[in-house]
Amino acid sequence: MTRTDSPCTPESTNITMRSWFWGILAFVLIISPGCAFLKIPKVEIPTAPLVLLEARKLPDFLDDMNYDALAASLEQSLVYLKTISPETRFSFGADTYSADHMIASLERFELFLQTNPPVNALNRFIREHYRVYQSIGSDQAGRVLFTGYYEPFLKGSFEKANGLDIHSTPAQTTWYPLICHSFPTSSKAKPSGAG
Repeated sequence: MTRTDSPCTPESTNITMRSWFWGILAFVLIISPGCAFLKIPKVEIPTAPLVLLEARKLPDFLDDMNYDALAASLEQSLVYLKTISPETRFSFGADTYSADHMIASLERFELFLQTNPPVNALNRFIREHYRVYQSIGSDQAGRVLFTGYYEPFLKGSFEKANGLDIHSTPAQTTWYPLICHSFPTSSKAKPSGAG
């Protein structure tokens, strides 16, 4: 038995859907020109995370300590640079430099530091011989977060030799097998094969 008095006939459903379609389309077309009047700020995306500073914008380079820590850091950079291919390229802003160039630059700076220059001489040397770059930072305004990591390397031996203090496993060692969910209560418990 078919109901003919139902308001949801196939013909009325098609008419209702077409009405909705044309209504939504008209709404979008009427509203979209209005969006042209909204000011959407243009966001500039920098091409590089570092920008070359103009000479007049260079900060004063100073430190309240002696140059020993800086010299040690230069030495570590040189150790690394000498382990890679001399043709390896490093990008600073739009500029690129080879590892060879970086080594020569750091060695020149290291030699200058050995003269223990006063702050004004250090600043003059940097301005005359180096290009200085600034990080754009995470906020595009130069705000950056520097972090450092330290991983200790201790020389040791299973036998006392060469004056090393670390030469055996301490007597009060407790072994915890990492594959278990419960830890042993005895300090003598060792995983199989542990020394």
